[in-house]
Amino acid sequence: MENKMSCPYRAARGSEKRVQLPLLWQQSMIDNARIEAERTDARRRLKALSFSIAAALTTGLFARTGAVQAETIHTDPITGVDEHDRAGGSGNYDPGYDIVDEDGTLHYRFVDGDSVTLEGVDTDVLAMSIASGNPPVVLDVASGGWLELSAIRGESSTVGSAVGILNDGNTVTVNGNTRISTNADDLDFGMVRGNGAQGVIGRGRSTTTFNGATDIHARTQGHARAVWADRTSTIIFNGPTTILAESRGTLDAVYSFDGRITFNGDTTISALSIWPSDNAHAIYNDGVGSRMTVNGDLSLTTVAMGSTAFGVRNQGTLEVNGDTTVNVQGPRSTHGIASWHWRSRMTFNGDVDVHVRSEGPENGYTPFGKPSGLKNDRSPGAVMTFNGAVNVDVTSEADTYGTVNSGVIEFTSPTAPVSFTVAAACDPPDIPNCDRDVYGIRNFGTVNVAGGLTVSTTAAGTGAAYSIWSVPIDVQDASVTVNQAGGQRVQLDGDIATATETVNGNIGSVDINFDTSDSWLRGLVGGVQVDTSYSVGRADLVFANGAAWMPQGTGTLANDFGTGTLSLGSGAAIDMAGYWGRFAPGEVPAHDYRQLVVDSSNGDTGAGVVLGDDARFLLLSDITGISGTATADRIVFGSGITSFSATGTQGVGIVYDPALDDTSWVNATTVRTGTTIQAAAPIDIVDASAAAGGTATFSAVTGVPGEWSGTYENALVRYTYTPQVALSADGSRIVLSGIAIQGTEDGSGDGDGSSGGGDDSGGSGDDTGGGDAGGGTGEGSGDGADDTGGTGGGTPALTPSETVQTAADVADSVLNLWRTSGQRPLQRVRGQLRGKGVDRAGAWAVADSGGLTADTAYSRRYRQDYGSVTVGADRGFASSNVTGFSAGHVRATARYAQGRGELSGTTVGLYSGWIGEMGGYVVVGAETASLKNRYSARDSQGRDITGEYRARANRAYVEGGYPFRFHGSWYIEPQLELSAGAIGRNDHTTSNGVHVRQERLDASFARAGLALGRTLQGAKTQGSVYARASALHHFGDPLEITASRDGGSIVPDTLDREGSGSEFVLGGNVSLSRTGLFFEASKASGVDLERDWAVQAGLRYRW
Repeated sequence: MENKMSCPYRAARGSEKRVQLPLLWQQSMIDNARIEAERTDARRRLKALSFSIAAALTTGLFARTGAVQAETIHTDPITGVDEHDRAGGSGNYDPGYDIVDEDGTLHYRFVDGDSVTLEGVDTDVLAMSIASGNPPVVLDVASGGWLELSAIRGESSTVGSAVGILNDGNTVTVNGNTRISTNADDLDFGMVRGNGAQGVIGRGRSTTTFNGATDIHARTQGHARAVWADRTSTIIFNGPTTILAESRGTLDAVYSFDGRITFNGDTTISALSIWPSDNAHAIYNDGVGSRMTVNGDLSLTTVAMGSTAFGVRNQGTLEVNGDTTVNVQGPRSTHGIASWHWRSRMTFNGDVDVHVRSEGPENGYTPFGKPSGLKNDRSPGAVMTFNGAVNVDVTSEADTYGTVNSGVIEFTSPTAPVSFTVAAACDPPDIPNCDRDVYGIRNFGTVNVAGGLTVSTTAAGTGAAYSIWSVPIDVQDASVTVNQAGGQRVQLDGDIATATETVNGNIGSVDINFDTSDSWLRGLVGGVQVDTSYSVGRADLVFANGAAWMPQGTGTLANDFGTGTLSLGSGAAIDMAGYWGRFAPGEVPAHDYRQLVVDSSNGDTGAGVVLGDDARFLLLSDITGISGTATADRIVFGSGITSFSATGTQGVGIVYDPALDDTSWVNATTVRTGTTIQAAAPIDIVDASAAAGGTATFSAVTGVPGEWSGTYENALVRYTYTPQVALSADGSRIVLSGIAIQGTEDGSGDGDGSSGGGDDSGGSGDDTGGGDAGGGTGEGSGDGADDTGGTGGGTPALTPSETVQTAADVADSVLNLWRTSGQRPLQRVRGQLRGKGVDRAGAWAVADSGGLTADTAYSRRYRQDYGSVTVGADRGFASSNVTGFSAGHVRATARYAQGRGELSGTTVGLYSGWIGEMGGYVVVGAETASLKNRYSARDSQGRDITGEYRARANRAYVEGGYPFRFHGSWYIEPQLELSAGAIGRNDHTTSNGVHVRQERLDASFARAGLALGRTLQGAKTQGSVYARASALHHFGDPLEITASRDGGSIVPDTLDREGSGSEFVLGGNVSLSRTGLFFEASKASGVDLERDWAVQAGLRYRW
């Protein structure tokens, strides 16, 4: 099968021909890996402390005496022969070794910094060589220090080796931290034969133990093995261990041939090739008798610079009891963890993370198998067991496998996730006939995933992408089971394929449980085509609890379940829209209408389909033919479905129909009562007429309220919509006849509910209906789904769109800003009439800042913060009149429910005030303003909306007051104020094409207040302080907004701002010579509006 979702993947280029590759670049991967190894080494030195203390306690008894121990450099090898190696011995060593014989064991004693350094050319160079028949050897490093062992072999045409420690049939123990370095130069560059570099070799049934931190580095142009256990020899590392091997020839960082290797501590192993290299292995557990155990975390890195690369290549038994990280890179066959014999057994008890990259000039040449993360396919019988989480990431320029298996792979944890990310690339991308297939799981044996599974696939060129491929071989069945206990997330991106081996009747099967709301399959289900032969096995797929099957591809999508079963439980869906992407108004992806065929080619037993109550079909439609033809996605259950069961009521949801973007139906009546968009002709959307020998039927069907949290939002209204579906007369087909939209009345609609009956079934009408999606049960009489009557009791489902509601909030915030700014001239004139120099000319300025919170319709509210500056000038006449003008600018920010507005206004005005002899005053004035609000919002579908509101506003006002004075300069002053104003009509169009009109709005208010104050009198100053409480009453027109588009219109509800409120003010003013200062702080509430403490402050200068 071909996965149409596959797309070219451009992988990072690896090694290329040497003439094309700069030398520095050739070395970069190796250098980077070496740097990482050094960082790991630094971290492990900290962990080595505990081992060092233990080693110090063990070796302190044997330390050389002396106040200060100087570091000693030994240039002669350790042989394990006392009379040969000691100072003055037959070996004539200078310096000789400090050796103590304890109960037949030779203890070589060292201090921190001592080293054994051997160099040679035409012979083997060994820093330590211990033969059988001699006493056991112990190297004691005092005080937990470090001992350096190195063997350097210079360039030579004679084949030889550089070895750190060779233990041939004896027992060697190192107490302390050890660093082993070997290097063998080579004339022939390792292309045929070459020198060898080995860190530690154990052979002849020997035992070698390191008690402390251990670092081993082996490098040569020939063949390198940093650790080598041969034929039942044992090597044990009791401490953190770092191993690095580099070579051009065959490279095994850790190699065992029927040996025993144990790492009791965190272990880092790196195999870094030198270009052009041969095969490279971080671990090669060769021979079925090999045993390797890691009691700690394991980190593996393999880089091949010319040939095949393995993280782990195993024939024996390997167990890791900590977490495992594997990174492998090479130009040919690359494998993360690989079984290489049918008796291979591997167990990983911690989490496993595998990254594999195969890329470079070979472009698909894979002599040791296609690149894979987990390779278990040498022959049936090999077993891999993973008891923790597993993550595998593989990219190559060939067919690519997340795992390939002919044995048994067990992922045992019911909760730890298992993940495969598999991608292939064509290099260059336009290479002819490039068809790189990818497989998450390619199975010929048994794969059991106890918990969740995630597979992500990206094929290259015309290649196919399989999440799971289960095909038997001639000796066994093939099976893959996933999440059988349920409750874990399963996400599979890629097709599922099964097959049957016809000669012996072996079958390939897949059994997967998708039972969480975030579980899904993105792919098709089918068989395997090999040459001219096609076969299919058994696919059992269960979807429940919101899980979805999202078929991939275009046109007719054929699926073959073989002898398996497709089961859709409650809330599960076949989602025909998910392939195309996210659908949102204004952001509808390119799409087409497809046909999904669920069938079986097995002529004997066929396949089964089980549809439970509330199983769903989510489709795309074009019921009015906007795209050219009235059509919809279609699901067909074919004649190969021999067993068909549909219980309860199945649901049909329309994810998107272009008719939903239409606004021409929106008007006062349809907003209230709802409407139905009728299909140009009834459309068969689900067809089971051929299934179960032609006897398949559905019991009942209903429309599922629209997607996007149950509502769909176009430019004018946000509403619930429900497909109008019914069964055919024989019950074998589901028919789509329209889309119903509910109005604002309680659940009322057109009464067209959905039914289990056919069009002419003569049903009783006792079906769920009424109010379309609003809910309620219809009980009227009728003949089936199309005539169900009744009224529902649902909540209102149709509201203005976010565009319209925000536009109403925008106008309301402009109104409130205009009202709030109306007090600035009055405050200044009151203070001037009470101060000195009424008959003088002067200028003034005032700054104002505050905020308010306003409730609006549809249970919304917004917050508005403002600030302004107003200036003015006036002149006194006849000692009792002040006349002047003002000009001001105000800016505000409003934060709406789903948006933001930037408001501004520019105001000019005239005012005049009179004061009587006893302090009574009257002020009159008029203002005109230009108001603007530039706003933006985001609707429920994530669509951005912008608009700009502009309007003119005017008002006239009058205020009067009279003070009653008392002893001590106190006074009480009743005040009355009346302001009459209007905001002119506004018309503007939003970015999504909605025309918004606000009618002219009268906005007036009256105020009755009482001020309590005290006059302040000094030699050169005078002023007053006061508190004022007022009752406010707002009256005028309600805010009326009309939004329209494409012939439809809606008038949203707005909150009536007519009503009473209150205001409380604290203020004062003072005159100093020619300068006056004034201040007010105020708080107000009323008509669903709360104004926080606002502050005004300013000054006046007179001349």
